[in-house]
Amino acid sequence: MRKFIIWAALFIMLLGCLGQESGGEIQIEKEEGQNVSEEVQEDIKVNITVEEQKNETAQPPPQAEPPVEEEETEEAPEYIFNPQATTGVYFLDVADRETHGRAVLVKKGDFDMIIDTGPEKFSNKLISFLRSKNVDDIEVLVLSVNDPRVLGGVEKLKEKYAIREVWWNGDEEMREMVESIEAESRVVGRGEEYEYNGIKFEILNPPSKRFADPDNNAVVIRMVDKNVSILFTSNILMGAQGDLANTQNISAHILHAPYFGVGRGTRNIQLFLQKVSPEVTIIDGSERDTPDMGAERAPFKRLLNQYNIGYVETYETGDAKIIIDEQGYSVQ
Repeated sequence: MRKFIIWAALFIMLLGCLGQESGGEIQIEKEEGQNVSEEVQEDIKVNITVEEQKNETAQPPPQAEPPVEEEETEEAPEYIFNPQATTGVYFLDVADRETHGRAVLVKKGDFDMIIDTGPEKFSNKLISFLRSKNVDDIEVLVLSVNDPRVLGGVEKLKEKYAIREVWWNGDEEMREMVESIEAESRVVGRGEEYEYNGIKFEILNPPSKRFADPDNNAVVIRMVDKNVSILFTSNILMGAQGDLANTQNISAHILHAPYFGVGRGTRNIQLFLQKVSPEVTIIDGSERDTPDMGAERAPFKRLLNQYNIGYVETYETGDAKIIIDEQGYSVQ
């Protein structure tokens, strides 16, 4: 009996070993509510690392960031605004015995205006003078009339200086010269007013209806600063003088004599002179006033003396200077 039990035990152990080697499915006795056949799995602890998923679909190329809009800055002024500054008006001696000439610098602080440029032969003198006055650029260049005796320095001037505006009378014979200057061009006429650095510039001539003589269509400017007025008359003759005397306010403390003060521009100036009623007259041009230069100045100077009007002759004294400040003006 004992031998039987031992053989039975060995037989059962043998069957168990065979079952493990087969690696097959073990049939487990069915309990109520449980599947009869299940895979036996070891209880394994699994660590799962979730990586960031990459979108493998094609993406459009990155777009450049929109440019950052710069804040708008106010444009730098053409000159430093200082209406309280002292004003200097310089009448240059740009003539000799052979030719008349006229050039004027109006300077107030950083504002610079040139009225005419003299004849070409004196262009170097003009440039030297401007440098001596620390002129860095020219806000306004006035080309008053088509006359080489007052326009000859333009070529040199535009080479040496930046020019912001050119004022002229619209004479077609001047157009090519004006357009050669890299600046804003302004055809000026009667009734217009402009203000720069506290100086008012009134355009009195030419009128809308032009004269037959081009000299009478010259640009005439009445400048007012700190209640001191100057009348720049360019080359106007009797026709424009009479028209201005009868239609415009031409009163001024200082008169820049028309047409170099010679007879061509002053022989019938009495009414005009009375209306201007200046305290001082500036006479420029050549010292020679023979008939071929426009006739003598003697009658004009006698009239000035008659009206107790002082005068300065640049061909005798050299450059003339008017200084305007809070106290009034002085002639130097």
